[in-house]
Amino acid sequence: NDEPSSSDVQKAQQQAQAIVKKLKAGTPFSAEAIASSAGNTALQGGDLGWRPLAELPEVFTKQVSTLKPGEIAGPIRAANGFHIIKLVAVKGEKNQMVTLTHARHILIKTDASHDAKQVKAELVKFRKEILAGKSFKTLAKKYSVDTMSALKGGDLGWVHPSELVPNFAKAMQHLKKNQISKPVKTLYGYHLIQVLGRKKVSKTDMFAKKRIEQMLYRREFTKRIQQWIRQLRGQAYIKIMPASKA
Repeated sequence: NDEPSSSDVQKAQQQAQAIVKKLKAGTPFSAEAIASSAGNTALQGGDLGWRPLAELPEVFTKQVSTLKPGEIAGPIRAANGFHIIKLVAVKGEKNQMVTLTHARHILIKTDASHDAKQVKAELVKFRKEILAGKSFKTLAKKYSVDTMSALKGGDLGWVHPSELVPNFAKAMQHLKKNQISKPVKTLYGYHLIQVLGRKKVSKTDMFAKKRIEQMLYRREFTKRIQQWIRQLRGQAYIKIMPASKA
């Protein structure tokens, strides 16, 4: 059992509080980190380098966002122990903006019966039909092999280029609103891409949204694993063999 006992936790907290007291009394943070920290950056004086706020561990972000350069926060309880943080400096804009694109696509893959020429011809036909008034959503639901987005008519939602494969992102960035691309090749197959809109959002907000999505994904994944384990246990049986006679 790797779980620390209550006495271990209390001892670690008291040690962390003593370190905070020394730091506030004037002990250099780097010297104390080298002497006392169990972290990977202890020998660098605990220096984590320049990091966007949204990329810090969630347990730190609320504390760091309230600090001024030179101020200390902690002890902060986390799964791996108690942390003490010092904000050294802030640089860059506090609210950098990034552009998100609302896009949808139709994905067709090559296979034994459909080579690249045939797939591209099929997508060209779809493009002409859409430009003539046929519903992109209907074609995506019927023909796109990206099953997740196909259920939503090919809708990928609001995305940042960094979330997409390079060829897709490059083609999407060159499209105007409501414009439909010619067939675009990626490692997944060939795509028709349509841009539905663009908007600027805070970079911090974008990272926060992604963190929430990842948290929900991990929560759902954990729940599914637990269900699977319970199912395995329900299907398992134990056979007790009679003791053999000597």
